[in-house]
Amino acid sequence: MRKPSPHFAIARWSVRLVLVCLLAALSACMPSWLDSDNKPGPDLPTSGLESELFQTRLNLAEAAFKGGDNRTATEIYKRLLEDYPDQPEILLPLADTLVMSGDLISAESLYLDLERQDYEKKEAPYIGLGRIALKRLEPKIAQVHFQAAIQNAPDSYAALNGYAVALDMDGKHVDARNIYLHLIHIDPMRQEAHLNYGLSLIAQGKYQEAIDLLLQIVRSDLDSTVARHNMALAYALMNDEASAKEILLLDLRETQLLENLCFYRTIRSPGQATYCPKLLSYGSNIKK
Repeated sequence: MRKPSPHFAIARWSVRLVLVCLLAALSACMPSWLDSDNKPGPDLPTSGLESELFQTRLNLAEAAFKGGDNRTATEIYKRLLEDYPDQPEILLPLADTLVMSGDLISAESLYLDLERQDYEKKEAPYIGLGRIALKRLEPKIAQVHFQAAIQNAPDSYAALNGYAVALDMDGKHVDARNIYLHLIHIDPMRQEAHLNYGLSLIAQGKYQEAIDLLLQIVRSDLDSTVARHNMALAYALMNDEASAKEILLLDLRETQLLENLCFYRTIRSPGQATYCPKLLSYGSNIKK
C-alpha cells in the first residue's frame, strides 16, 4: 500500500494545532459586556452610595478579568449575583469569565438563563454558547449558535468572527476567510480577523501565503507579537526551523523557545512523538 504523503500528515496535524490557536484568538476578543453601551439596568442601584459601591465592585471584577485573574473576577461576580440575583449585567460577565476559566458547564447554564430572560443584547448568550461549542470542538453546533447571534445583531464583530472560526474548524476555509476579509474592511485596526485569516491559510497548508500576510501585520501598527508566533508556526510546518527559531528569539526565553520547537517537531512528525514539557508558549512567557 502506498504510504501517505508527509505533506498530508503535516496538514492534518497542523489543522489540529491551528484550531487551538484560533480558539485563543477568538477568546482574546473583547467581551460584549465591556462595551460602553452596556450600562446597568433599572433593577440595579442607580444613585447614592449603593450605586457607587456597586460600580466599584463591578470595576474591580472587570479589572481582574482584563488582567487574567479569572479566579478573583469570578468570586466578585458571584458575590454581586448574590446581592442582585438574575441580573443580566452580572450573569453575562460571570459566564464569560467561567468560559475563560474552563468551567463550561456552569457558563452554559448562565447563557441559557440569559437566553430565557430575553436579554436586551440578544446576541450575547448565543455568542457565549458558540464559544463553548468551539472549545468543545463542535464546529457545527457552534455555527448554529453564531448564526442565531448574527440574526439578532448582523454587524456584531464577535458573532461574525466566531462564525468564521467555526467554519474554519469545519474545513470551510474559503468561506471563513471571506468573513475575515469583511471584518478587516469594517475595522482594519482590530487584529483578530487579520490573525485568524493567517491561521486559516496555515490550516489549509498555504504556509507561504500565511507568512506573507502575517509579515504585513508585523510591519503595521497592530500588536505583532502573536503574528510573529504564528509566522514561526508556519515556518516550522514548512520544515524551516531556523527561521522559526530566529522569530521566536525576539519574544521568548531559551527554555520556552525550545518547548515551542519541540511541539512543532511533534506536529511535523506525529509518528515520532517527543515529550515536550509544555505545549506552546505565548503571552505570559514573553521576555520582559
